[in-house]
Amino acid sequence: NKGAAIFKILQFAEETTLLLGSIEELEPAKKAIDRWCTATGMKENLSKREGLAMGKYRTSLRGTLHGVKWAPEGGWCTSLGVPIGNDMSDSLWWADKINEVRAKVDKWRGLDRVKFSGRATLVQAYYYGRMRYWAYSLLQDNKTMAVIQRDADVLTWASEPSLNVQDKGEDLEKTEQRFRGWVASKTAIGPRSKGGLNKMDWKIHTESFLAEWVMRYLQPGEAGWKKIWDMYILKDNQGRTRHPEGRNVLLHNLSA
Repeated sequence: NKGAAIFKILQFAEETTLLLGSIEELEPAKKAIDRWCTATGMKENLSKREGLAMGKYRTSLRGTLHGVKWAPEGGWCTSLGVPIGNDMSDSLWWADKINEVRAKVDKWRGLDRVKFSGRATLVQAYYYGRMRYWAYSLLQDNKTMAVIQRDADVLTWASEPSLNVQDKGEDLEKTEQRFRGWVASKTAIGPRSKGGLNKMDWKIHTESFLAEWVMRYLQPGEAGWKKIWDMYILKDNQGRTRHPEGRNVLLHNLSA
């Protein structure tokens, strides 16, 4: 659209993401990177250079071409640790991540001697904590959330917890180890002042992360992702404004 912002480069910390419109733009981009490295004395880690082919390039750019390792169809490359891909399966990505975390925490020993508060702290920091970052940007289906909750409950309540570590790429299954919590699950997530234990419910926790994006959208300030939301929410198919109220239209009483 006329007057629309054009984003060619995104940089944060040590990562750089280039947004190119055609394969012809690769060579000028490489020259710009080389010039930057020469000017700053920095060096690009070429082993981490990867690309995601989109549109007409999805079928033609495979393997390693033009000095770029291209993500396979259904696969992904990462930006700031977050996977981005064409038709990638979020659930399969989560399955691999959960199994990675399971393999780490399954080595815990002596939990039968740890009180509930100590276990809850360990689960928060070392189980939930290893997955919380991606909850902001990757959707989880109900099965994934149920698997994560089940693992956390086993670690919290079972006398000698053992998680079901599976092979990479497998469909995820719940850990079926039996346990008995000494407080009902719906009571445990309540505040201590009402007899609860302040135990975290993963589904509620992650849904609150997604709700934060709406709050950020309504806050002052601009960002590229807000402009994308504007096109979906505030414009019609012809790019004409349909909500003159602007972003605050989300605060109005709306029909379905």
